[in-house]
Amino acid sequence: PLGSILNAGGSTLTIVGDLVTLTAGSTAASNNNNNLGSLVTALNLQAERLQAQTITYNRSVIAIDNLGDLSVEGAQVGAEGTLLLSTSGALDLAGDVGVGSNGLIRLEALGGVLTLKHKVTTMAGSISLLAQGDVTQGAESIVSNLGGAIDVESFGGKVLQADGALLTVGASQAGNIRVAAQSDIVVAGLQTGTGTVALRSSQGRVLDAGDGVVGDLDRLSVDISAAALMIEAAASIGTLGRYGEAIEISVATLAASSGGDIALSASRALSVGSVSAAFSRVSAINPKLIGVAGLGGQLASASYSISGMLADAPVYIAPVTPAPAQSSAGVVPGAASIVLRNSVGSLTVNSSIASLDAGNVLLQTTGAAAAISLNAALATAGGNLSVLAAGALSLGAVAQVGTAGGSLDLQAGSGSLSMAAGSSVRSASADAGGAGGALRLAATINVVVAAADAGTGALSIVASTGAITRADASSLLKSSAMRLQAATSIGASAAALRTQADWLTGLSGSAGIYLQESDALSIGRVDDIVLARVDARGLTGALTDIEQSSLWTSGRVELETLAGSLSLFSSPALDDGVVVHAGSAGISLKAGGTAADLLIFGDVTAQGGAIALTAGRDITQALGSHIDSGGAAITLSAGGDVTRDLYCTQDAVDDRAELGVLERWFEALFV
Repeated sequence: PLGSILNAGGSTLTIVGDLVTLTAGSTAASNNNNNLGSLVTALNLQAERLQAQTITYNRSVIAIDNLGDLSVEGAQVGAEGTLLLSTSGALDLAGDVGVGSNGLIRLEALGGVLTLKHKVTTMAGSISLLAQGDVTQGAESIVSNLGGAIDVESFGGKVLQADGALLTVGASQAGNIRVAAQSDIVVAGLQTGTGTVALRSSQGRVLDAGDGVVGDLDRLSVDISAAALMIEAAASIGTLGRYGEAIEISVATLAASSGGDIALSASRALSVGSVSAAFSRVSAINPKLIGVAGLGGQLASASYSISGMLADAPVYIAPVTPAPAQSSAGVVPGAASIVLRNSVGSLTVNSSIASLDAGNVLLQTTGAAAAISLNAALATAGGNLSVLAAGALSLGAVAQVGTAGGSLDLQAGSGSLSMAAGSSVRSASADAGGAGGALRLAATINVVVAAADAGTGALSIVASTGAITRADASSLLKSSAMRLQAATSIGASAAALRTQADWLTGLSGSAGIYLQESDALSIGRVDDIVLARVDARGLTGALTDIEQSSLWTSGRVELETLAGSLSLFSSPALDDGVVVHAGSAGISLKAGGTAADLLIFGDVTAQGGAIALTAGRDITQALGSHIDSGGAAITLSAGGDVTRDLYCTQDAVDDRAELGVLERWFEALFV
């Protein structure tokens, strides 16, 4: 009772039996070194059931190698020490297994499944749970190593946690957890305080175990709680679609890489960035090695790192049981989509996020006034992209957001949308034609825009209670059709919005409209702008900014084309025939360039403000249109002719030769 049970040497079977019970030490703990096997030579068993314990105040060892399948009904190292237990078949933990403190535990099923039904515990040590087959953790099982490390790997199968299962190193403790599998990983509860969790599926998916029902054994409100999280999967991470299931996380920093969809739901302030950490594994006894290297119970360390979020083209993985039967064929067929939502805190992107195929991307915060900050690239190769902040939305100077032809939708729910100088948003494709999807920038307060390019698509900017302004003098808005709407102002007197559009309409409040167009421009009706907004399932629904016409403000209008004609077309059903309207601050319209004309096919009115119309070549006004300053001065200045044309209508726009000049006016016009 006061000694050890040791292997005399060699690999021959030492103990054979159906139930083997091994105890080193007496019921009263002593200071003796009471061991079952050693770190050099394990006890060799052929047992079906095992009970093992050491009783001592000193460090002790349990080291057992078993032949065949084994059910462990209990294994306990009394104080500090090491527990090494392997079997050539399947290993079933039907009872509690543990080391008192500072423990090193290695449990391994060399030829089958490792089944965890009860507790595996130590403190400030390291636990390795390994199997050639699956590693399954039951709903009542807890693997706990407060302040230590946990290492779980299936070399040829899956790692499956039932709903309620838990791997923990403590809610406020340091310590890393790594889970790896050849096939799928199904998670229900992984917890570390200030440590890192790493998940890696080399040929499968990482999935959520599924939400439990009332009265279930859910031990965490989330699937994964940690300071940092890295996930790698050959196929999907979580699932999207109508019956999709996101993995619920509460982490400060996230990085992920997949060969399929990514679906994650966060519940604390989160940053997408770089995650790097070292993970330890308890070594087995290796008699072929000479010296300390052959000892079991040693710690080997390996480091892993991932940066940002990357989703590549998905592969198909057969459904897993007991995991929900899910296909990873992608919510967008043949593409990989990304959905990252935060229900509580802010979301900051410090490393790039990309769907390498035409998958959809959604970043969203739903907590009260929760902001989103983009400080890196965000892209999809032809899919639709939505960034929806409950609070403010900001783009740093290096943020490049693009869809290569899909819809692009950025919205600040209760704050402003701010783009720093140097940042860009682009729905235009990279081809020569610049074909583009709809691009929308919207904020409850202000929109500060840098570079925005919709190519041949439409651009809509909405500042519900504030202004639309530029980030700096190099900011440029490009689209075929452009719709601007602001409560106060569009541009500013000394800082006009720079545009490159075919058609444009703008509505603002008392602070005016200030625009500078790089080439020819038509003011008039812009039809409904319909874009595809990405939802929590990774699918899309239509979002429409309704048709709008004219330039209308109670402040001042200043519009200049630098090198092209300016055409003004009213759409009476939308603007009552008034194509440009301003308040007492007046109107200045200028078509710049020696070959630039100013073509007026609707009313131009100001409420007691001066109107100045200038063209590098001709000014042509359609009969039936009015220029009305409300009694203030009206000045027309043309490098060529000032004419009035009976046949000019809002539909005759493209060819100046079609204007059919009937009458020439060389004086100011007053109505």
